[in-house]
Amino acid sequence: MRGVQTPAWIASWGKNLLLAMVAVRLPAAAMEVALRCLPKFRPLPRIFPGPFGNHPQNSYLTEDAVIGWRLKPNRRFGRGGIYRSNSQGFRSEREFDPSPQIPKVALAGDSFTFGMGVSGGAAFGSLLEQMLRGTAVYHLGIPGFGLDQMWLTLRHYGLPLHPRLAIVVFISGDLTRSEEAYRPREGFNKPAFKLLGSELAPMTIEDRPAVISGFLDKYSAMWRMGRLASRAVSHHFPLGEWWRLNAAILDRIRWNVQRAA
Repeated sequence: MRGVQTPAWIASWGKNLLLAMVAVRLPAAAMEVALRCLPKFRPLPRIFPGPFGNHPQNSYLTEDAVIGWRLKPNRRFGRGGIYRSNSQGFRSEREFDPSPQIPKVALAGDSFTFGMGVSGGAAFGSLLEQMLRGTAVYHLGIPGFGLDQMWLTLRHYGLPLHPRLAIVVFISGDLTRSEEAYRPREGFNKPAFKLLGSELAPMTIEDRPAVISGFLDKYSAMWRMGRLASRAVSHHFPLGEWWRLNAAILDRIRWNVQRAA
């Protein structure tokens, strides 16, 4: 009995498909190897909720269930004790007074607002207070914060103080921190959010990526390059998850401040 013969066109099509796959995969593999030689493109997986516990890397920080972390209350720290925290866990030589009769400004931000490396009088919030005589300027900046944490700090700790002006100070890196649910440098989990339509919702362990995308995020330099390229475009055009997430957080900051006015 003679075997079944494969039609010539099928054999040719299969051979061409195999050659096409090889032609695509070899350059991709070469690019992956080349990118791994560049530190900027080495895989740096996004951290979703769940895999890490809190392991504080700085003795002056303590866990905060709302904003991730803040200063240990009533402490002096830093070289020469240049920083002091009040009982609320923010950098201040005094307690924050919520009395509406006191004119005040609330500053939320990261280490720049905190004034890392400078004495109390040299922090820009203190200089602002010297210019605004009769107005108290309250520092709510915490090192390592992302834009999402600044929003929560203002919402839960700043606006209840009844400030006449609320200022949120951030840099580009703080917007990238909004995508992460853990900060290795500080050793704390942090709140992270996702978009459900146009609304912000807390990110949970259920939001971890699928197996394939999670693998690529963890091991692929090309995937890393794609994420960086998307983020770079988002700095100039209203496109991508990075832009939409941070735009939604800024909208919530504006909404909360308007509601408190």
